[in-house]
Amino acid sequence: MIGPTADLVRFLVQAPPGDAWVDVLEMAHAAWPQPYVLIAYNYGQRVRFEDGRVYDAMPLAFRVDLPDAGTQGRQDMSITLDNVGAEIWNALELAQAKPQFPITVTWRVFLKSNFNAPAAQPFKLSVVNVTAAEAAVQMTAQRSDIINRRWPRVVYKPERWPGLVR
Repeated sequence: MIGPTADLVRFLVQAPPGDAWVDVLEMAHAAWPQPYVLIAYNYGQRVRFEDGRVYDAMPLAFRVDLPDAGTQGRQDMSITLDNVGAEIWNALELAQAKPQFPITVTWRVFLKSNFNAPAAQPFKLSVVNVTAAEAAVQMTAQRSDIINRRWPRVVYKPERWPGLVR
């Protein structure tokens, strides 16, 4: 799936009564036995991801500030988790003990009328900074720098392509 689904487009254009935009955040780390799936909703909800995985999402107040669609190469997304409980707090501390593995965050949009599939293409980033306070956890996640990436990505060397040597 690339871009929004027809249901999301219809929701954005018509705003039908009773339907709502619902954010779902999947956080994964190599030190965790399974990912944490959070939903910005009043209560937990069973959600189905685009690859068929099904999770019972844990309700948690969070805010996602999407990166600007500018011309800079780095795109930073700010995530604020409010009133984090001991389970997630301990998981973040466990991830901090293994900093060689980044926390990956996948942000998905669902519609209240359909939790069986995301309403848009998932947005996957790596967490580069975590700041914790008593009331909230602030994370900064970023995509890879696709603008300043070397092109072509493959470096043609004689060791792999001997036909280059004359």
